[in-house]
Amino acid sequence: MRLHTDNLERMRKRGMDLADEEGTPIDLHAIGKPTTLKTYVSALVCLLREMPEHARLLKRYRKHLSQLSDHTDKSYDGSTLNARQQANWIDWEAIVRRRQELSERTKRTDADASTMHDHLLLVMYFVMAPARNNDCEMEIVRDKKRVPRSRNFYIVNTDGQDIMVLNCYKTSKHHGQRRVKVPKYVHSVVKDCLEKLPRRYLFA
Repeated sequence: MRLHTDNLERMRKRGMDLADEEGTPIDLHAIGKPTTLKTYVSALVCLLREMPEHARLLKRYRKHLSQLSDHTDKSYDGSTLNARQQANWIDWEAIVRRRQELSERTKRTDADASTMHDHLLLVMYFVMAPARNNDCEMEIVRDKKRVPRSRNFYIVNTDGQDIMVLNCYKTSKHHGQRRVKVPKYVHSVVKDCLEKLPRRYLFA
């Protein structure tokens, strides 16, 4: 909802109205590329759903959103990789094999720090939404409900429900503190990693 609110605020600052004097939806195509247009139309649909008096307008924008979704889906399906992308492309099957390989290597008593870190990072990308480079700045604390708002923290809880507290990230000015529940599987990997490689930061 916060994202929709931000998009509506951007539209307001650009002097854009929902419809003209005759009730015809505004021409949003002047905004730019279809993906950007889709974010604005989604925000409008979210707003109009709470305004029964604009049911007709809502119907039009919902149709517009459906057409945009079809267009962007087809664009992605038909996209091709350039030479640089092809050179760096890794198939999903190769990533799965790499995770399995690292998992086996971490069980060895002579597993080094690089192997432990690589395995943890790959596991987190597998089961959690990527957090850009915020993971490496995450300080580890244990069983704390409150932490300072000056940096990012990874709270290791004895009940198995770890929490990632993000205070410093790209859009923190708009969205504030984020508290992300960590899946139990990631908790077990983190716990094992910290036992073998004690440290202050999640990736140090």
